[in-house]
Amino acid sequence: MLASAAAALALNIALAAGPLALVLGSVPALAAEGPSAELRAAGGPYYAGVPIELEVTATGFEADPQPEIHYDPVPGGRIELRGVSPSSTSFMQIINGRIIRRSETRVVYSLSFTPNRPGKYRVGPFRVTQGSKQATTASFVVTAGTIPITDSQRIRVTMPEGPYVVGQHVPVTVEWWSQAGSVDRLYNQRARLPLLERDDAFDFSVPAAKTTHAAIVIGDTEYPADVSRRREGGKQWIVRSFTTTMIPMQPGTYEIEPPELFVDEVTSFRRDFFGNRIPMKARKLRAVGKPRTIVVSELPREGRPRSFAGAVGQGFTLEVRADRSVVQVGDPIRLTLTLRGDGTVESAALPPLAGEDALPPEHFRVPEGEIPGVFADGAKTFETTVRVLDESVHEIPPIAFSWYNPESRQYETTRSRPIALSVRPAQVVSAADVVTAKPATEEEQGPAAAKQPPATKQAPPGGAAPVAAAKRFTLTGADLSIETDRSRLTQPGRRWAADPRLPIV
Repeated sequence: MLASAAAALALNIALAAGPLALVLGSVPALAAEGPSAELRAAGGPYYAGVPIELEVTATGFEADPQPEIHYDPVPGGRIELRGVSPSSTSFMQIINGRIIRRSETRVVYSLSFTPNRPGKYRVGPFRVTQGSKQATTASFVVTAGTIPITDSQRIRVTMPEGPYVVGQHVPVTVEWWSQAGSVDRLYNQRARLPLLERDDAFDFSVPAAKTTHAAIVIGDTEYPADVSRRREGGKQWIVRSFTTTMIPMQPGTYEIEPPELFVDEVTSFRRDFFGNRIPMKARKLRAVGKPRTIVVSELPREGRPRSFAGAVGQGFTLEVRADRSVVQVGDPIRLTLTLRGDGTVESAALPPLAGEDALPPEHFRVPEGEIPGVFADGAKTFETTVRVLDESVHEIPPIAFSWYNPESRQYETTRSRPIALSVRPAQVVSAADVVTAKPATEEEQGPAAAKQPPATKQAPPGGAAPVAAAKRFTLTGADLSIETDRSRLTQPGRRWAADPRLPIV
C-alpha cells in the first residue's frame, strides 16, 4: 500500500478490454467483462535513490491459482515486488426479477521503483497472467531529480585493506553519522549500499541482533544498530553502526559505487491538542560516501599443502576422539573430529584422511568420499569409522588440517593429538576352534528331561548302517572377525594355507 495520504495517487493508468485510458487522480478502474490490470504510482516529485511506491490491481481472474505479475527490468533503476494481497468478494444482483450471484477476485501487487541516478525512466508495462488469461497496464515515465547533499549527515563503509581472497571473511562496518542537534528532526531514513547489491560476487552474513531500538534501513531491510557519541571536526555526532561479514565468492576486480543516505529533515512543527510536536514541513537531504575498488584473488597454488581443503581464516584447531583404544585387527573405530577457528568453519571440509599427514593406508582402512559435518556453537563436527589393518599399529597418528591465512598471506597447518592404541592380532575361526557344548545332566535339564527317551540310532531305509544321533555345539567365545590381508592368509604355519581344498582368491 502507499506510504501516506500526502503522497497522492497522481497517476492512474488502466488497460481493460478496450483501448488505454489515462486518468489523473484516484479513479476506479474501467469496468470490463474480462481481466483488467490497473497501475497506480505515488505522487511526485521523484528523486534519485528514493523508492517510488507502486500498486498494480488485477481483477477478472480466478481465485486459484493466484495470478502472476511480470515486468521487464528498467536500465538504471530497480523494481522490487514487496507484497501480494489477494481478496475475493461475492455479491448478488436482481435483474428482471432474476437473482444473479457473482464473485470477483481482486489481487493487489505492491511494488517499488528506485531510480539510481537523476533522469527520465520508463517503468512498465506490467503483465498479469493466469493460464491463457492476461491483462497489461501501460507504462509511465518518471523524471527523477537530485536531492541536495548535506554536511549534517554522513554515511561510511569501512573494511580492512585488500586485496582479499576467495572465501575470506571480511568484516564490513556501516555507519550513519548525524549531528547531535539534528537527530530529533530526522524522519524516513533510508540508505542505499551498492556493495550489498553485488550478490553475484559476494555473500553477506546476517548481523547479530542488538539490544537497542536503533536501526539503519537499507532498501527494505532494517539492520539493528549500536548507538554511540563521537566528536569529530569540532562537532558532536550521534553514530549508528552495524557490522556484517562479506565473503568473496569469485576472483576479480569490482568497482563499487558510493553509498548514499536519504533522510527527511523537518523544518517546521505544530502542536496538537496534547502539546505534541507534529511535523508540518520537511526537506529531503542526502549524504554520499566514497566509492571503492575491491580486488579478489584466487587462493595461491604455490605452497598449498595436501591437507588443505579450502578453509580460509586463522587460528584453526582440530580435535580427534576415538570411541575405543583397545582393538583387534579389523575392528571398527569410531572417530569424532571437531574443527574450530576464526574463519570459514561452517563451510569447511576435511582433507583426505588417508595418506601423508593423516592415516597411512597400509595401516588403516578409511571410507572413501567426503565426510559430512554438522555445524553448531561455532564448531563443525565430523564422524567416520576406520579400521586398523596391522597389529604393529600403536596409535592413531596426528591428522593435519591446513588453511590459508589472509593476514600472513600464507598457508598454516595444525595437527590433532595422537591417540594411543593397543592392537591385538585378529583370531581366525577354523574347525578346531568350534567348541562343543558339554551335555547337561538330568539334574540340570530338570524333571521334563527324565520323561524323554534317550537318543537312539535309527536305521535308514534300505538296511544301511544306523546313523548316530547329532551332537549339539556352540561357538562360545569364538572370534568372528574377518582377515582380509592375503599375505597373512597365506603365511606359513596357518593350518589352512597348505590345504589344496581351500583356494585363496
